[in-house]
Amino acid sequence: MLSIPAPDWFLEERIKLRFNASEVLESGNVPMARILEEVKSISQEEIYLFTTPFFPAPIIEILSNRGYNIWSRRKENIVETYVTK
Repeated sequence: MLSIPAPDWFLEERIKLRFNASEVLESGNVPMARILEEVKSISQEEIYLFTTPFFPAPIIEILSNRGYNIWSRRKENIVETYVTK
């Protein structure tokens, strides 16, 4: 999932919300509930972006099972995960 090119639905200007989950993780907390809640607010044309220091497989599986489209890419020391309906 990290090595595939950007999907057709990805456009940088469609990003509505951004969340740096790395900060939450570094403080010892789990950002999953916040991500699951915030992603509900995006429309069909919008993208939710969250960043983590690792590939967030559990949250990606949950979002995928709920019908969201997901694409992740590694940028330096972080993984950017883009979510849309």
